[in-house]
Amino acid sequence: MPLTRTLLAAGLLAAALAACGPEPRSRLADTTLPDSLGMDALAAEEGTGPARPAPGAAGETNGSGPDSVPRTFATVYRCPGAEDFRFSARPRPRGDSLALFWVENEAVVGRSGAGSRYTGPGATVRIQGDSASFRHGATIHEGCAGAPVGSVWEEAAALGATFRAVGQEPGWMVLVHPTRGIRYIGQYGEERVLAAPTAPATDAAGTTTWLATTASGTIGITAEARACADGMSGEQMTHTVAVSFGGRAVHGCGRMLRPR
Repeated sequence: MPLTRTLLAAGLLAAALAACGPEPRSRLADTTLPDSLGMDALAAEEGTGPARPAPGAAGETNGSGPDSVPRTFATVYRCPGAEDFRFSARPRPRGDSLALFWVENEAVVGRSGAGSRYTGPGATVRIQGDSASFRHGATIHEGCAGAPVGSVWEEAAALGATFRAVGQEPGWMVLVHPTRGIRYIGQYGEERVLAAPTAPATDAAGTTTWLATTASGTIGITAEARACADGMSGEQMTHTVAVSFGGRAVHGCGRMLRPR
């Protein structure tokens, strides 16, 4: 009888564990994310190995050291003209669509037929070799020259950004461009803010602050020059960051970038 009771208890425990399922990874990893590069970029923050210096980060190398891994994470296109418009195209997992991102917006476009044309709501891109044409709304850019990048940080620098930060629970990202504005994506992609370009203020301790007013409220970004480890991947970054918007504050880590 004692053996029978032991076996029965073990069976009940195994059934209970099976019902619970595997240990959840994180809300960001398990949530079904909207089809947008902003949230794809957040998902890409998850650790996939030892942290490496970010190509394009101020004070870092551009991935030419012994720890660098040559790969194409995305292609950033720079279009001719005084506007200096740039956008990135990131292949999505199925291989038949691209996630496009420019400072002001993002879009997901699918392959149209068997050619190199991708189209989606409000955006169309045609890729020919190392160049591309891009239409968003009524605006058309042609002769855009592409260059591969190896990480989200290198992507941000190639887009011309001077600062980028991310945080977890809830997932968020902020990108600062000196002439195109401040882009904030929060609440796992449910909250999107675009603010006009704002000059930063830096105090004697090295803390940099951006403060901008948008149609939906004021956004404030504070980047303290203090080492910070990402809460999900453990990746080390140079700045401890707080973003306030809509009566809420989120915290995370970031880096100053060398825009290209």
